[in-house]
Amino acid sequence: MTGNTPNSLLSFCGRSFAAIPAPPVRRPQGRLKLRPNFSKTERPSRAIRFRFRIRVIHATATPVDGVHKHVLRLHVQPSLVQQVIQVLVHVLLPRVAQVWFQSCFHEWALPGQLVLKKQKDGWDEEFETEKATYAKLVPLQGVVIPRCFGQLRYEGTRALLLSDIGGVCLATPEGGLLDLGDF
Repeated sequence: MTGNTPNSLLSFCGRSFAAIPAPPVRRPQGRLKLRPNFSKTERPSRAIRFRFRIRVIHATATPVDGVHKHVLRLHVQPSLVQQVIQVLVHVLLPRVAQVWFQSCFHEWALPGQLVLKKQKDGWDEEFETEKATYAKLVPLQGVVIPRCFGQLRYEGTRALLLSDIGGVCLATPEGGLLDLGDF
């Protein structure tokens, strides 16, 4: 590979490519502000409720980390109605009908651990792109990527309800470190 040509072309495998200059490094002005490190302290939890399709869901919400305040890890508190519906579905319906019920009525077959990802202010296009991406990757949901149960409104903002696959955020120091056994 050569890059000393007068036209700033790179040659690779007999083909020439125009060199793309690196963007300038932007450094913030003033003092750096440190974000709270939730990994070493207890994350604040709070009770929330929201409507998803025809069900009102009560849950305990905890921020996933100090960086992504718009993402909440939820521990769903099943209502008496949900418990009765789940018992009836599992006891009375054959397996094929149970699968049909769960695919048509997600709100009554949700797992106990979920993630609520709110849309950031001014990120309409990115939110629509994420929804479209989940729609195209349905065969991978629940296997390689989180399962997207759908869209809802939370605190006046659009949000996605996702399955919780656990782990840590890659934007945190814990997420950026791999052990030799992880390879």
